Amino acid sequence: MYAPNRSRSGSFVPDLHGYDREPMRGYEREPMHSLQATVVQIMVDIRNLTEGKMNLEEELTRLKEDNKTVTSRLDALEQSFAELREKGEVALKQASSRTSSNDHTAVKSIIQPLFCQLCGIDCSRSKKVRVVALAAVKPLDSGEPLELTAEGVEIWHPNWLGQVDDKLNAKFIEEVTERVYNNEKSQRELTQVKNIPDKSFNLPIITECAKTYFQSIHKRASKLQTEQGMRKAKQRLEYGQQRARCSTVAAVQRKAALQYKQDSGHKGAAALIETDLGSDVLTCNDSDVSEDTLERRKLAEVGKSANKVVGHAWRSIDVSCQLAC
Repeated sequence: MYAPNRSRSGSFVPDLHGYDREPMRGYEREPMHSLQATVVQIMVDIRNLTEGKMNLEEELTRLKEDNKTVTSRLDALEQSFAELREKGEVALKQASSRTSSNDHTAVKSIIQPLFCQLCGIDCSRSKKVRVVALAAVKPLDSGEPLELTAEGVEIWHPNWLGQVDDKLNAKFIEEVTERVYNNEKSQRELTQVKNIPDKSFNLPIITECAKTYFQSIHKRASKLQTEQGMRKAKQRLEYGQQRARCSTVAAVQRKAALQYKQDSGHKGAAALIETDLGSDVLTCNDSDVSEDTLERRKLAEVGKSANKVVGHAWRSIDVSCQLAC
């Protein structure tokens, strides 16, 4: 026990020094090793964060490199796609602008008899007879594209059953093309006359027309390899001969009808003539005719290979009016 201090005035003064001498109950000072352990833990955490940061930077660098690689590959693919698209557009444009022999009738009319001439076939015969004779031409056993007669005339022997671009047939097509082109060129230089229009006077168009006619003979020759095909060809030839005779008779009758009209004054005699025999026989593609024509052909059960005639009217040059039958 201690006696409390008193001031001069007699009031009570607490002894504050007594509190510093002893710690307060329930509290103790933190030891030094605990503080050091905390510092060490903080340093360990900083080191771990530093290592994690470095790992993240390395991963980010790797991702950037991968991104560059993927980008370069995508650029290469886009370039490849662009090239393929350009080639596709060119191919589509070429297909849409493909040469048709029907668009170059002057070249077509020159090439067809030239085929016969080169193969040693009489060009004065009818078209049907010439086509049958052409289809009957066989390739030489020697494999040569042509042979020489005793008079020194070249007779070509293409292989109609082969492909148009085969080596033997390619020589034949080249010969046809060069003859058509050179003959037209010489005629233009000497006489200034153009049998072939300027739009058709170039080697690619002439070559394509020659290939088209070759393929036509190829189909005919393929059909003649079967008994049914030979029978149909014979029937077609006989029908053509009959039609030619009837057409000749119809032409004579037409002249008589016109003379009868002039002498008697009676009209309508020409309507009694079979005017179909005076119509032009044309070939056409399904894409060139109207839907109505296709439907009527279907209802009439007419085959796709049937001929098409233009109107029931005379197509002579000296007649401008059409006669109804």
